[in-house]
Amino acid sequence: MPVTPAQFRARFREFRNHNDETVQPRLDEAYRRTGDSWGDSRDDGACWLTAHLIAISPLAEPSSKSVKTSQGRTSYLVEWERMLAQVRVWGTSTAAPAAPVPGD
Repeated sequence: MPVTPAQFRARFREFRNHNDETVQPRLDEAYRRTGDSWGDSRDDGACWLTAHLIAISPLAEPSSKSVKTSQGRTSYLVEWERMLAQVRVWGTSTAAPAAPVPGD
């Protein structure tokens, strides 16, 4: 069962002030990009990508914008990419995400 906005905010407390109307569309997008090939890691991957998508949006609060790496990417995206590489190595994924990740 997909993660709800409330569950996402409980996990990523820095987004606790973002309402469902901000979180849900980005969760939906993240689930489309972390397809079934992610297996048991899909919920985790969708959460990390959702955090990235919110952090790069104009609606992001200062606390979530402060997690940029030196390359201008968020730490959330770095973790999502690490997970993607593991999913591929484990042989449960044969394809890249359906669409490029914004901000790259």
